[in-house]
Amino acid sequence: MPIRMSGMISGLDTDTIVKQLVSAQKLKYKKTNDKQTLLTWKQEKWKDLNTKLFKLYTTDLSKMRLSGNYLSKAVTSSNDSLVKVTGDSTAPLGSHKITVNQLANAQNVTGAKISVDKKGKEVTNNTTLQDLGVIAGDGKNTVITIKNGTKEQKLVVTKDTTLNDFVESCKSAGLTANFDTSQKKLFIGSINSGEEYKFSITSSEVDENAAIALQNIKDMANYSGLDTAGKSAVDSAVNTLRQLSDAELTALYEHANDSSYKPTTDAESKQLSALKTIQNYALSKTQADSKTTAVNYAKGEAETNVLNSLTGGYQESDANKMQNLISYVKSTNSTLTDADAEIVAKKLDKQNYAVQKNIEKEAEAAIANGTLVLGEGEDAASYAQAQVAGLSQVELNSKFQRLVDIEYASSNIQQKQQEKYDSLYNDQKIQDIKSAVNNNISSYKTELDKGAAGAGVLGALGLGEIDGTATTQPPSGSDAMVVVAASNSSITLDGATLTGTSNTIVANGLTITATGLTTAGQFISINVANNSQANYDMVKNFVKSYNDILKEMNTLYYAGSTRDYAPLSDDEKASMSDDQVEKWETKIKDSILRRDDTLGSLTTAMKQALQSSVTYNGKQYSLAAFGITTSKDYTEKGLLHIAGDKDDTAYSTSADKLLKAFNEDPDAAANALAGIAQNLYKTMTDKMSSIPNVRSIYTFYNDKEMATEQLSLKKKIAENEDKLTALENKYYKQFSAMETAMAKLQSQTNALSGLLGTSS
Repeated sequence: MPIRMSGMISGLDTDTIVKQLVSAQKLKYKKTNDKQTLLTWKQEKWKDLNTKLFKLYTTDLSKMRLSGNYLSKAVTSSNDSLVKVTGDSTAPLGSHKITVNQLANAQNVTGAKISVDKKGKEVTNNTTLQDLGVIAGDGKNTVITIKNGTKEQKLVVTKDTTLNDFVESCKSAGLTANFDTSQKKLFIGSINSGEEYKFSITSSEVDENAAIALQNIKDMANYSGLDTAGKSAVDSAVNTLRQLSDAELTALYEHANDSSYKPTTDAESKQLSALKTIQNYALSKTQADSKTTAVNYAKGEAETNVLNSLTGGYQESDANKMQNLISYVKSTNSTLTDADAEIVAKKLDKQNYAVQKNIEKEAEAAIANGTLVLGEGEDAASYAQAQVAGLSQVELNSKFQRLVDIEYASSNIQQKQQEKYDSLYNDQKIQDIKSAVNNNISSYKTELDKGAAGAGVLGALGLGEIDGTATTQPPSGSDAMVVVAASNSSITLDGATLTGTSNTIVANGLTITATGLTTAGQFISINVANNSQANYDMVKNFVKSYNDILKEMNTLYYAGSTRDYAPLSDDEKASMSDDQVEKWETKIKDSILRRDDTLGSLTTAMKQALQSSVTYNGKQYSLAAFGITTSKDYTEKGLLHIAGDKDDTAYSTSADKLLKAFNEDPDAAANALAGIAQNLYKTMTDKMSSIPNVRSIYTFYNDKEMATEQLSLKKKIAENEDKLTALENKYYKQFSAMETAMAKLQSQTNALSGLLGTSS
């Protein structure tokens, strides 16, 4: 915005005058601004109303229009403490008998206590399995196999394998597992109940080459440097690949090398992803190692270049200085021997000399160009020597490193670094890494396949060989492994035996949940009946939702007039309090849809749809047939009431026709009410169908038409603002011309007065 220095000669308040001149035109343009504001408020009000209408359409109305939703059943049990039953629409009406023969169990294993290892140390999650006694024969490794349905994990026990590794392997197989450090016991269990989810834990022996191959895979993939998710990904990949046949692995290796190959099955895609996971981790590690090696090599070259260029006349410092350097080195690393400290000190001495020679070179250049003037008897060499003498060893190290960094950044060194990296990481190296990964995977799989069964070492973990079928219950008071076998639930329904993996069994439309066993000869009676109350509640919920939205629509349509109210300008808002502004705008917004044609048409159509009747089995039904009517109070404007509704004070004492209809003729009530609701559903569907350039689908108002009008108004407002700016500039230009003319006139008057000998 330009800064105007106006009224300097005339003394007029030009800004105020221009503002008043422009205000008349601004007031004319305010009508367009008001239209845009009112349209925005109208869009907001319709958007809010549309959301509520659509919610009615998709929830309570959608439920009520489908006759199948009236088929819910009410089920009662003679003994809820043993059996709880619910029924869907297909549940057979009448009485049924149930006995509970067996409850479902999840397999659970509780190990014996393992307090100390073979070395007498307290057992923790970090205790190794070998220290616990899981030891294989010479040249062998123990393999613990955990099978849980289709999942299988094999844990090759090495000298580093811990109790926590065993727990994590159980978890990877889909089990719950924990070593309780207070009880010193392993707790292992299936997540799901039923015989289908039994698991086994067994041990065997394999050649130690399996452990070597697995360790090679982990080393190449930088396993120890990965986070938990990365380690889990490698473990999962190894487990997937070791289950493949030799032929499948060979084919997989070939496919992994073919970038154009597309897996043909989900299983193959998973296998290919597993192989590439390990290969990519291995390649990432090799690439990172190659970069580190190349950088270190280049920095070494840079340091050598610096020393070679600056230490041509180097001679070792005197014994006193060398001893000081040795003391410094030992202070930074107390573990160094005297001999090693002396080697480092000699290196630092040479670096210090290089720093001094560099300062000397810079001083010579500065003296030559006149930027450095030395005292009498001083030269560049003595200047450099004095400078170095005033620096600490830390500062000298920093200056030398700066010289190395400058040399390291040179194109020559950077080229050497790239050449070194290229020699370490290239296409051939990438292929070698992939081949090494593949070879170790194959070796690991081959050695595992050779495993000899029956290592029998799980007792060292407080466990035993677990086949997943037997229940092990030691004598009372003894400390031994306890196994609860997986079992299915079993019930007898009307003479038929039914089983399930959980204690909830679904059959013939009934959902039966057993919580206890029946005794011999005992049965539980259940009764299935139509759920009249649920149907009544569904209709009542619809009526409430419909009344809520209709009441709002009536309020909006019949709102009082606000003809004398217009949106406030910025100046008007500035002269009012926030509360006054809010009340003013709320009054306008509340009447924004007054006598709106679209709203009126929609309200009338919805009322008419619910006043319609339908025919079922040759008989006509309307809402009134079920005691659902409008009030005689015209001010309610079509709100519905249910005769006998206990929550409706005016109608609570009337005969409850709706509940009676559901009890006496549920089919007729369901089909008739669903038909009337369908009429309203169709009406609302038609009212929110899409019309090109007018309204979008699922929209009850002309949103597209309003959006087009908004764009037109915004364009008009922008044009008006440009016109106001031009008009304002025009007035300022005119006043500026006037000021210029008055200044010239004053100058001429002053000159004339001077000639006549008078003063202004």
